[in-house]
Amino acid sequence: MPKTVDVNDAVELLEGLMPKRQGIQRVVIVDELDASEDPSFKSDIAFFIKQLGDNQSRLKFIFAGIATNVSELLDEHESAQRCMATIELERLPPNVLRDIIVEGFKQIGMSMKDTTAYRIACLSDGFAHFTHLIGLKMALAALNEDELPDELNNVQRLEDAVREAIEDSEAIVKEAYEKAVQKYASYEPVLWSVADHWELYRSTRQIYESYVRICKDLAKKGEHVEPVENKSKLSKLLHNLKQKTHGEALVSHRTSWFKIRMSMLRGYARMVAASKGIPVGLDYLENRLPTSRPPDEDDPEDDDRDS
Repeated sequence: MPKTVDVNDAVELLEGLMPKRQGIQRVVIVDELDASEDPSFKSDIAFFIKQLGDNQSRLKFIFAGIATNVSELLDEHESAQRCMATIELERLPPNVLRDIIVEGFKQIGMSMKDTTAYRIACLSDGFAHFTHLIGLKMALAALNEDELPDELNNVQRLEDAVREAIEDSEAIVKEAYEKAVQKYASYEPVLWSVADHWELYRSTRQIYESYVRICKDLAKKGEHVEPVENKSKLSKLLHNLKQKTHGEALVSHRTSWFKIRMSMLRGYARMVAASKGIPVGLDYLENRLPTSRPPDEDDPEDDDRDS
């Protein structure tokens, strides 16, 4: 095999992996396509897909990654996109993530109230990865106790699990967060404010409302906070978070509307806030909970799920 392989060589080499006998198919799965932000890599992948189609390759590929659309994963290449069938997977709703937690703990003989399970679901922001990670940390802590608890509903247990989950989160997400806020502490509550809702895009007005509340919560915790005075000054900080100096943490395709560029960064930001005792993304939670299930008679916490 040559030391360097161009796209055409790669297609030819991969085609050689196919068995001579007809009727047998092989599938190659390429995951975490979003991990690379190198434009040349994305362009090469797009051209590679085009060449697979042009050569009518029998080898099938599944490319997976987190993005709003295909163009975020691949460089613009219309002929490449004609060779693909795109399948968008929506973020998991809170009730599904809640079931993952509740049913998982049932398997090891422990229970969890819906209020706690839904808080974990909300922090996860639609990603089962975060739900599993927080649940794992809670389970390991419980298993290390002298006596296995029947219920896992202690707030401190959840905060401890979230802190450990932050430490074990993927490096690319941690680096994106640190680049956005590490050198500029004043930007942390700004980023949290953008993540303070299920909707991806938020207006400056909506973000400012969240920002004011979050700054008040930080002050109650004894944190030194110097909040900006108005929406105009907050807007400047939001635009700064779009710059390379902050890792291009935010994007904006409409005037005065912003979203966090990296999808998993939203959930990570919520977990960081929760680890510091600041609720982010919980205000809308009550309206998203299923209403068909009546509260447990002996569960006063179920009467106020947003408490």
